[in-house]
Amino acid sequence: MGGTPVLVSLGNYALGGGWRQAGVLAAAAHVALDNAEATIRKDHANAQKLASGINAITPDNLKNVIHATETGLTNMVMLICSNGISPSQVQKFFQSNGVLVMVFDATRIRIVLNWGVKESDIDEVLNVYSRFIDSIFKN
Repeated sequence: MGGTPVLVSLGNYALGGGWRQAGVLAAAAHVALDNAEATIRKDHANAQKLASGINAITPDNLKNVIHATETGLTNMVMLICSNGISPSQVQKFFQSNGVLVMVFDATRIRIVLNWGVKESDIDEVLNVYSRFIDSIFKN
């Protein structure tokens, strides 16, 4: 069946030949440790900018219908929907405009920010939200 090359290959695999090199994993951990604090601070600042921006854009007469939480922010913003605005309605509008958000439950949308989200991306999300608010007034 198997000749010597196959058996040698299986022996190498059995002795750890299929493992990732420890240096590759250590390098990723090293980068994470060196950059984590700055990245987390940026993510939290972007989350605060997004939540504040959403609440600033929302007209006073709609603040009881849709608003963002501004307390206890990490890298997530919760958009609270009620009184005829459903999270799935918001999610579909955002997705059709190139912004991915997640329906969290029957009244909330979860928007998660990560290291790849730039401040200019927050501005674009706020533009999409503004268009969503405009679409509510048209209907």
